[in-house]
Amino acid sequence: MKNRASKGIVQLCCAIFTLFVCATATAQQTGKFTYQGKEINLPPDAVFRPKFFKFIDHSEKLNSVSNQALKKDFMAEYSEEDIKHYKTTNPTDYAYYQEAIAYFNKLSDKVNRAFTVKELWYIYMYDQELKNNLLYF
Repeated sequence: MKNRASKGIVQLCCAIFTLFVCATATAQQTGKFTYQGKEINLPPDAVFRPKFFKFIDHSEKLNSVSNQALKKDFMAEYSEEDIKHYKTTNPTDYAYYQEAIAYFNKLSDKVNRAFTVKELWYIYMYDQELKNNLLYF
C-alpha cells in the first residue's frame, strides 16, 4: 500500500513538473520588456514568441547609400476608419501608433533613405538601441 501511494505521489510530482516546464517554455510576453539583453517595444496586445524570433541587425544599412523614398506612409496598412476606430475604442493602441509616427517624423533624410518602412517598424519594436541612435543621424 505504501509503495502504491509513493508511486502515485511521484507520478503527480512528475506531472506538475512537466506542466511547469511546458508553461515556461511557451511563455509569451507583450509590451515593453527585455529579451536576451535587447529591449523590445511591441504594440499593445501583440504577443512575442521567442521560438519564432530572430534578431536582425539593421545598423549596417546606415553605411550604405540607398534610394528609398523620403516620404513614407507608416500607417499604409490602416485606413482612416481603422485609425478613428482605434482612437475611440482602444486608446492604448492609438497612443502607441501616434508615438511611433511622432518618432518616425523626427528621423533624418539619411535614415529615411537607408531603411524601408518595414525595417523602421522592426527597429522601432525590436531594436531600442538602434532606434534611439537613429535620432542622431
